[in-house]
Amino acid sequence: MSHHPTKSPAYAASKAGLEGLTISLSKQLSDKKIRLNLVSPGPIKTKMISSHSKNRLRELQNKISLKRLGNPDEVANVVCFLIDDKSAYINGQIIKVDGGFF
Repeated sequence: MSHHPTKSPAYAASKAGLEGLTISLSKQLSDKKIRLNLVSPGPIKTKMISSHSKNRLRELQNKISLKRLGNPDEVANVVCFLIDDKSAYINGQIIKVDGGFF
């Protein structure tokens, strides 16, 4: 089964739950100087995605504005930014790292 939210209600519900939890906890923890953000990757070149057929990979890429899969380093770079002081005013955000996946 595809893990795209439009095809999997359970996946969509769990993702929405994480987004709500992120916003709620970010407000609760801010008094303790704890920031909380959610990084939401799209299709990334990983072992999980490598099991897809060439056809399925092509379909995925066609749904991505940048017309390619992401690299794990691209997600890691966002996480590194978020833990750095340069992002000190970012809190309670859902940051999609998905190349424009629709």
